[in-house]
Amino acid sequence: MNKPFCDWFSRPPVRRYDGIYYYDSDRDADCFDESDVDIWRSGRMKRNFHSDFFLNNPASRRLVDAIIAQGDPVVEIACGPGMGLMPSVKQLVPDHVCLATDANSLVIEEWKRYLDGNETIKNLDLAQFSLMDIPFRDNTVPAYSGYIGLSSTRNGEEGHERALREIHRTLTGNGFFYTIETWMDTEAMLRVFRESGMTPWSGLESDHPTPTWRERFLQVGFEIVSEDVFESRTLTADDNELGEAAEQLGIGISVISKAYILQKN
Repeated sequence: MNKPFCDWFSRPPVRRYDGIYYYDSDRDADCFDESDVDIWRSGRMKRNFHSDFFLNNPASRRLVDAIIAQGDPVVEIACGPGMGLMPSVKQLVPDHVCLATDANSLVIEEWKRYLDGNETIKNLDLAQFSLMDIPFRDNTVPAYSGYIGLSSTRNGEEGHERALREIHRTLTGNGFFYTIETWMDTEAMLRVFRESGMTPWSGLESDHPTPTWRERFLQVGFEIVSEDVFESRTLTADDNELGEAAEQLGIGISVISKAYILQKN
């Protein structure tokens, strides 16, 4: 782990191995397993690392350009097997100082294996921790970035709020959060769950309207610098079982992803 990241931590890791700090957060992670690793090793991580997907979309390109213009070290949250915006930043500015993080140890270990064996990348560190318990001191991180990292946070609305408050707490005064998050039509989702007999996802309740990301950001104390539509589509069977059930029932579930630049007040 290189500076400045190693100086930001408020507590020592549970273990250190091969330059990675581990905080044993797999309980809060997506449930990847060895079958996913096989897919990543078949070329998925290489394609993800060299993808121009975010560079070719005007909304996400605006985030990438803003990260580079700010120039500060950036922490990618819940990077997953795609590593979010970091590959795009590295394509444009290879020396930009970045830390990619995820709660899942498999994801971090596979990125380490891939990067060490296939790339000559500098200034890209890795750490395992949960967004709901970020091990950084208050007011230390100048910039975070993410791609649906908050949208995939566990524990429903409580998890979203905890993660957002942790990001806000650890950002420096006037620090930035560059993120793309997804909103889904809750009423249509509940209708599909009800008519298909599927168990609704945790935190999805008909008697408590789901707040928008804009509302969540403002509630925690962020200023919304910019908000642009990244993608607007309908959930499909290729997404998940809910999308498959929706197609079978003929119910369209709207999915809208927006790119945000947020600043800590």
